[in-house]
Amino acid sequence: MALIVGHRGAAGYALGNTFASFAEAIRRGCQQIELDVRQTKDGKLVVIHDAAIAGFFNTDFLVADLTHGELDRVAQEQRFHVPTLAAVIDFCRGKARLQIELKLATEVAAVYHTVTQAQALGDCSFSSFAEAALTLMRQLDHQVELVYLCKSYTPGMLRFAQAVSARYMGLPGAVLTLSLITEMKQQGLLVYAYHVNDAVLGQQLIEWQVDALGTDFPSLFIS
Repeated sequence: MALIVGHRGAAGYALGNTFASFAEAIRRGCQQIELDVRQTKDGKLVVIHDAAIAGFFNTDFLVADLTHGELDRVAQEQRFHVPTLAAVIDFCRGKARLQIELKLATEVAAVYHTVTQAQALGDCSFSSFAEAALTLMRQLDHQVELVYLCKSYTPGMLRFAQAVSARYMGLPGAVLTLSLITEMKQQGLLVYAYHVNDAVLGQQLIEWQVDALGTDFPSLFIS
């Protein structure tokens, strides 16, 4: 059976990257939770997907230009809270593993330090579309689990995944085929299908023996 990864928690049932979403993912039986990390102006690592957050009067604020307190005040205007990475690690400890998506290579060292300080390296994997971020994480630690995220597949991407000793190669579920899954497995990689929010597609991918499946709706695949 594939590992079921809750996308931003369980984003189909609660606002993603919030404690409510993480709690929902845990309640619904997710074995792993994917989340996004960015760094604020005052160096805090926060769990938020976009580089900018919308405020009132059609004004966008860059996360990197705000302190954590300022960011959270803008978020509270929209009735949600932006948690820190450290708080989410504590919240999920012993309940679900975390897949931390690295957005920028410049933030990798801070993320690694935070996870190490929390004594949670064994409970986390690190994913990214950014090759520089994965390269730096591998330089920092030869043992951590890496997930190389791609939007499409090329042989060059496969070679990069092998070069950084990624455990998983992640592709959108809709672009995966049985032959592609077989090829990646033959090359020593596990296959992570992400953005799988259709039950029929998900069951097909499970039959094709993907190793992990990321979804906003974990109850589609967890009875």
